[in-house]
Amino acid sequence: MEKLNNIEIVNGVVGKIFGHLYENFPVPVTIETNKFPAELVEEDEFDGFWAVREIAEATVPWLVDAGYIKVNAIDQIYYEGVLTAKALEILKIPDALNSEETFGEKLVDTSKGAFNTALNNAVA
Repeated sequence: MEKLNNIEIVNGVVGKIFGHLYENFPVPVTIETNKFPAELVEEDEFDGFWAVREIAEATVPWLVDAGYIKVNAIDQIYYEGVLTAKALEILKIPDALNSEETFGEKLVDTSKGAFNTALNNAVA
């Protein structure tokens, strides 16, 4: 896998978080930022692992500050989170390419697998 830039990593993390929270809405669920490195980079990419972990840990507070999620921090790695009304409205918009599926439904499906171009493109 080619090296991901920061925006691609953020998009992957946001896609995973939004997919998880949308699928479980309105029940708050655990967000584990320490699991994203293994999902976004190859096991042998030691530097990439730590870069993704640092970015994942910074993404959750950014999503809170931007008004997309509400969380109760358990620590810097674990959060109990739920989507805000602002995020839910965005995720309920029908996908332009497939009007029968919402953006959130597409994101849930895409976020269940490993990081890939489809997940990055869904969030970008």
